[in-house]
Amino acid sequence: MKTFAYIIFLCFIFSCGSIKKSVTVVGEYKSQRTNRVRVIVDYHLSGKIYVLDSLSINNDSTFRYKTSSNTMTGNWKTKNDSLVLFIKTNRFNIDSLNYSKRYPKDTVTFKKPMSFKILNSKLRTDATIKHCTSNKIIKKGYILLERAK
Repeated sequence: MKTFAYIIFLCFIFSCGSIKKSVTVVGEYKSQRTNRVRVIVDYHLSGKIYVLDSLSINNDSTFRYKTSSNTMTGNWKTKNDSLVLFIKTNRFNIDSLNYSKRYPKDTVTFKKPMSFKILNSKLRTDATIKHCTSNKIIKKGYILLERAK
């Protein structure tokens, strides 16, 4: 009887260690709307950058990420506590820019995947603001997307 109780106790201990927290990232995410004062304060104090982005993550491992200037599509996967986006298409929202000689196709494609850190019902990615002509880094910060309700 003691042996049986000991085996049950060991099974219980080992099963507790194998329980993993299941995180589902499928859904709609949007950047937070706020007022101008909050934008300025957050930008200068914490580096939070407010943008009007939306990210739609589908069950079939595809996504659509829409920013103020372009729309990206591709496949996604999770790795540890991160969401990794493999961008296949990147189109400007102003269609004439998609055919401009100023923006050749290889300059608007991403060589590396985009990564978001998964924080409960939020996604966070690092962002860099560069000067439009000199390409110098003006500010480093982050973008936060929240699950849409």
